[in-house]
Amino acid sequence: MTKRKILDLINIVVLLYIWAVSAIQYPSLSESIPTHFGFDGNPDSYSSKLTLFTIPTIATALFFLLKYLSGNPDSPLLNIPDKMRQNRKLTAVFVRVMLFYVLLLFADIATEVPLIAKGNYEKLSPASSIIIGLMFLSVIGYFFYARKKLQQID
Repeated sequence: MTKRKILDLINIVVLLYIWAVSAIQYPSLSESIPTHFGFDGNPDSYSSKLTLFTIPTIATALFFLLKYLSGNPDSPLLNIPDKMRQNRKLTAVFVRVMLFYVLLLFADIATEVPLIAKGNYEKLSPASSIIIGLMFLSVIGYFFYARKKLQQID
């Protein structure tokens, strides 16, 4: 099994988890849930519990968009240098890895929002910040790795 297929499978599992945790938690939530958080992780805005399904809906839309972009590195929607697009396999893996981090972030939020709404947590854990940091490091690593690969080709 190729890296791309493994990443696709992992991303599908994470997406299904997001939908499942939202559907399972929905009936037990009060009518108002936190929907926005400050930099400190404390909720600062509340909405109807129906907004819980915004997270999996956006995650699904991003899944299909990034899945499309991973197969079409020449798309103008993929904002990477033209020279780096030359290595289509590397670009496809990079987009799938970024999708994984985005889905992981959504999974964390989908898991924590119901816990905060039920009073089990007071605020978001640092997991979201850690995931964003790892994503940032992956982007930097990709560009250095891609640059090295392209220098080997030249």
